[in-house]
Amino acid sequence: MVPAEADAFVTAYLDPSAGQKMNLLSLTDKFPDLGNRAKLSSSVDDMIDEPLAESGTELTHQDIRPWLGSQLGAWFELGDDGTPHVAVMVSTTDPEAARAAIDELATQDLTVSEHDGVEISEGEPDGAYAIVNGVVVVASDAAIVRRTIDAANGTVPTLGSSEIYLDTVDALPDGKLGLAFANVGSLLDQIPEELTSASMGAGGLGGLGGLAGLGGSGDTEAVEAIAVSVSAEPDGIALDMTTNYDPAKLSPETRDQLTASDSENITLASVPADAFAVMAQKHLDVGLRGALDALEQQGPPDVGTAIDELGINRLVEAMNGDVALEIGPGTDGPVSGALLVGADDPDAMQTFLDGLAKLATRSIPFPGGPSSYTGPTPESLPTEEYQGVTITYLDEPSLAQAGFRPAYAVVEGAGVIATSPDEIRQLIDTKASGDDISSAPVYSSATARVPTSESVFFLDVRAIAATIRENLPPDAQQTYDEEVAPNLSPITAFVIGSESDEEGQTLRMFLQIT
Repeated sequence: MVPAEADAFVTAYLDPSAGQKMNLLSLTDKFPDLGNRAKLSSSVDDMIDEPLAESGTELTHQDIRPWLGSQLGAWFELGDDGTPHVAVMVSTTDPEAARAAIDELATQDLTVSEHDGVEISEGEPDGAYAIVNGVVVVASDAAIVRRTIDAANGTVPTLGSSEIYLDTVDALPDGKLGLAFANVGSLLDQIPEELTSASMGAGGLGGLGGLAGLGGSGDTEAVEAIAVSVSAEPDGIALDMTTNYDPAKLSPETRDQLTASDSENITLASVPADAFAVMAQKHLDVGLRGALDALEQQGPPDVGTAIDELGINRLVEAMNGDVALEIGPGTDGPVSGALLVGADDPDAMQTFLDGLAKLATRSIPFPGGPSSYTGPTPESLPTEEYQGVTITYLDEPSLAQAGFRPAYAVVEGAGVIATSPDEIRQLIDTKASGDDISSAPVYSSATARVPTSESVFFLDVRAIAATIRENLPPDAQQTYDEEVAPNLSPITAFVIGSESDEEGQTLRMFLQIT
């Protein structure tokens, strides 16, 4: 029922496949607030009743649910003049009851016309609806209703038969609770270039498994389409996203990043097994280089000088592309953490870290203020040796009281900035012992559900919850145990992973429930 030229489409299956229903029911049974079917049904009724009451009608869920069918959907199109046009579609088991409810909801007189044998009720100045092939279509204007009717009757090509739609959704799971699709190329063609450039910025669509996994803003035009689905699996809820690229429109830097050979992220070998939050990325050096080039071309005249003074170019040259951020149980405070940046050139990485320390120490407010600076200089910062590694740290009493003694070092294969020297020692011991995050059962179980060749983001939800609880006062712990824990304890972990090549990117988010 959706024309092939639609810019976007979204749908939810109210009566999904048997496998999806079984998985969903099994998962909801693990949560006290969701496992109660009567309570859940009552919540759905309230969700229907609240907007109805606000509209001033006397209708309730009892007038809606009996005719509500198995699928909801909507499609969107941006007009030539920039005006959005939307059609909402609701399948119905009782067209006449649906028509009576919609007529009751109408706040204006309706004019009735006909298109290809289907009656259209049109408001003034806008708004229209029709019922075609057992589906209620409520739209922003009558023209969109007519186009929906044409698609339903087969007189125009449909989105489901278009090549770009089929290619994009092909990688999504067969079983779904819902689906969304956007023809990004078509939308970008209709938006002025200066607006897309300003909104994307110099960083483009990058970041950890970013929306399209691209580098500089000029690469946004390479995105053809994006599709997203939500599905229920036996041990959790998955959100899958696929992004298709036009390889011919990729910049050389982005193509290099997307086609770079995949190998193990070496920084993860230093992440302790008890870390409860981990973010890791590969090929970040290529992405940063492209972003810096775009920033120098599009930014203020002196931005290049500022980048040089900060030593960012030296950092990029020293990197091997692997990066990891880890947070875990505290070595000096409630939590500790470290940023690890893989290094091909240890000397260059050391130079960058020393320069960063100089900038940081001059920026930290110490007694006396900037005019009478009494804080340390990088040269005066204390150091210690551990397993052949020089660890430099700031031993400021006010920070140490909070369990924070910033430290940095260049360890085997990486530069490290950590919350304390103890944290760096732990990273060194982890690398030596081989007992890293990959050996943790919750991490390996969760990451097995997502692609990890490009990036991974991991949260050990139970460990995080336990840490939060331990730091609550006794009365708050009791409230947590009674009201929060029962509905949080079934959630084991949350993980995001991605992989990509010059044809596109696949990203998956997974909420593990056991």
